[in-house]
Amino acid sequence: MHCNNELRIFVGTWNVAGRSPVGSLDVDLDEWLNLRDAADIYVLGLQEIVPLKATTVIGVEDPTEATNWNLLIGKTLNNRYGLPMANTFGASHHQ
Repeated sequence: MHCNNELRIFVGTWNVAGRSPVGSLDVDLDEWLNLRDAADIYVLGLQEIVPLKATTVIGVEDPTEATNWNLLIGKTLNNRYGLPMANTFGASHHQ
């Protein structure tokens, strides 16, 4: 059996420079994710999602901003696809 189906994959990375998607940054992900010509799979990487302060550099990290970004991405993709799956790699959360 031979399958000729095509699969479109969007891979993107964004250094948000410690900015929050709530309040200080007016974020419309539709354009970045190119939802008009949507992919089947989205692979997204965000760097520096925590505020760039001395406390985060020494290891005191609050996962709130990562949660805010995940919620925004989920809301954006949910409008088109339903509930997306999200995994966080390479982040450490200290309590």
